[in-house]
Amino acid sequence: LLLYLLVNFGPFTSIFNFAQKKVYSKADKIIALCSEMRNHFLEIGIPEKKIELIPNFVNAQKFKPLKKKKNSILFVGRLEKEKNLRLLLKSLLHKKNYELTIAGTGPELNELKILARELKINANFLGFVDREKIPELFASHSIFVLPSDFEVMSLSVLEAMSSGCCVLASKTFGSRDQIMHKKNGLLFDKNSFRQLSNQLDLVLSDSMLCSKLGKSARKKVLKKFDSKIAAKKIEKVYESVL
Repeated sequence: LLLYLLVNFGPFTSIFNFAQKKVYSKADKIIALCSEMRNHFLEIGIPEKKIELIPNFVNAQKFKPLKKKKNSILFVGRLEKEKNLRLLLKSLLHKKNYELTIAGTGPELNELKILARELKINANFLGFVDREKIPELFASHSIFVLPSDFEVMSLSVLEAMSSGCCVLASKTFGSRDQIMHKKNGLLFDKNSFRQLSNQLDLVLSDSMLCSKLGKSARKKVLKKFDSKIAAKKIEKVYESVL
């Protein structure tokens, strides 16, 4: 039996921990998507030899850099409360010489549009975007921001990294596996207006740094998160339990 945990990973009660251990103990192998998930399995008593750390992955040939527009900021995802887009809008208050594109729809769309108008934020809400057009969005933007309160090894972060974007992301599950702060992107504490605002000031004022972080992100994807690499790892796990 192979368990591949792809669903939300959040705080666990002792009762749930016990139930998890009972289920997972029956598996020959468990695939954890990030270090925090792996550590959780160890904490509830799953033997280390059963756990394989295989992160989310991205098609690096599909998501690749093209000519980027300077100071273009992108968010791609469902517009819901846990994505914390209000933090991004407020962090852009009084800033100049940028363009913000928000791709996606959801229950927060109308309220976010209202807030953007109130704050006089230069935001372009695209609404629903066909999946086939998403790579072009990432490829043409220089900065990607993910201010979420909760994520598990965000796929949109990997797509942005693969596309050579400078990524600014909140510290959620998996983000530290994806991003080394100031090496291939920037991390900020969840819901920290001050940190995100300062980081935006930094990358908007220093195009060379922005480009450098984006190029380093692309290199990390090619080395660690490309779908070809993940496929080989997953194949080995399946072969080990057959």
